[in-house]
Amino acid sequence: MKLESFYERLLDLSKSNRLINFKEQKYTTLEVKLPDMDELFNMLFLGNSLEVYDIDKFVLQINDHTFEGDIPFLDMYHHFKEKVKSKNIVLYKNNGSVNSVLKTLKKKSKEVLTEKGLSILYLTFGMLNYKEDTLMRAPIILVPIKIENEKLKSFNISLYEEEVIINPSLRYKLEENYKIKLRDFIDTESPKEYIDYVKYEIKKTNWEIDYDMYIGLFGFNKLNMYQDLKENKKEVLKNPIINTLLNGSLLPLNNNYYEDNILNVLDADNTQIEAIKAIRMGKSIVLEGPPGTGKSQTITNIISTCLYDGKKVLFVSEKIAALNVVYEKLKKNDLDEFSLELHSTKTNKKEVINELYNTLYTPKHKTINAKEPLDEINIIENNLNTYVNELHTKLNDYDLTPYEIISNLSNLDKYEDYDLKLPSLNKDFYKNSCKLINEYISYRDIIKYDYRDFPFYGYKALDRSKKSISKNKEALNTLAKLVEAQGG
Repeated sequence: MKLESFYERLLDLSKSNRLINFKEQKYTTLEVKLPDMDELFNMLFLGNSLEVYDIDKFVLQINDHTFEGDIPFLDMYHHFKEKVKSKNIVLYKNNGSVNSVLKTLKKKSKEVLTEKGLSILYLTFGMLNYKEDTLMRAPIILVPIKIENEKLKSFNISLYEEEVIINPSLRYKLEENYKIKLRDFIDTESPKEYIDYVKYEIKKTNWEIDYDMYIGLFGFNKLNMYQDLKENKKEVLKNPIINTLLNGSLLPLNNNYYEDNILNVLDADNTQIEAIKAIRMGKSIVLEGPPGTGKSQTITNIISTCLYDGKKVLFVSEKIAALNVVYEKLKKNDLDEFSLELHSTKTNKKEVINELYNTLYTPKHKTINAKEPLDEINIIENNLNTYVNELHTKLNDYDLTPYEIISNLSNLDKYEDYDLKLPSLNKDFYKNSCKLINEYISYRDIIKYDYRDFPFYGYKALDRSKKSISKNKEALNTLAKLVEAQGG
């Protein structure tokens, strides 16, 4: 299997991808009507928060108190154009409420940002209208934004991060299918200038460009993974784990434990220590367990141990909650200064750079010599392990472990104690005694509980021939008649 077959699965060039086949969605798309494209771009990048002008009330007035109905924007614009302020943004939703869509966009984008640390809310500039088997549209420029609605007042829109993204799915499609390679956005240019550049690049096609702007939800994190894998293919293939997955072979196992001390910052049981040792030896492991079994605790210990070993750790999780749990554990143990949150609801490029600076110039801490207590712990651990091994090792003469013998004896606590004088308990005596006891149990219904009350107690039949049995039977019959004759 080739690496290409792996990373090509990350691509989505189907018509369901809104970055390639954009369609307005009823509940998660809004068209931006005002201000002008370049003016809007400049205001956002100057740090302004733009208040959304509420046009819903005009829609209700014109459309008989309902949002249903096709009302062209220009038909209502003259009702409020004099009231729009310089820092207002005017959004439009045909056959729908702008405020309802804003609420939905805010809720959905916040959920993804909180759970996965991904920003999916974007303002788009410009549209490429192109045709393959059907007519399609694709946004050209995307800028991450956020929607705020403090104290349930008017909605405000501002930048989430100072970043200009050229539609990555569109760039890939144009380069792969049409040999049109779009350059990056230049900081000194405006959106209109870049869109004019795109218009020039596609001049040999029959495609068209428009300057429409929209707000909507877009996700392309998998495409970024694809590009990383493709651009760093040689480095990726050097990884033994990747080669193992591609070739279907197994990694060589090393059963020798890492003998150096385990430097945990949190308590760890035996299985967790095994995992930490395996990591220090360079093994690749899967740590599995239901919630509450200490996986995040183990990960914290692994990170702290790797820090001691001078290693770097990249901790990745699908959900940001798992990252936060481990980060808080590191923070409680004064290791947060060595942690860098790359994907967080509170993280942006400026904060990442500041965090790197603070870590680089963090003064070194003096460490306490813990060799003696750790050596003592190792001695105790070895003694406990020796005890456990002997407790569960079968004794040669009895085919039982001391643990099993103690368990069997503990089950006899409810019975009366007997003071029996026994010879040396060798294997043969033990087996023969077990056999006799089992025979006695089989006769219990006849002999009853106390064998001394049995009528034949004390009788010894040394001769068990047929003649002797017949003679005894005759004597018993005679005795029975005598007892009967005497009224017994």
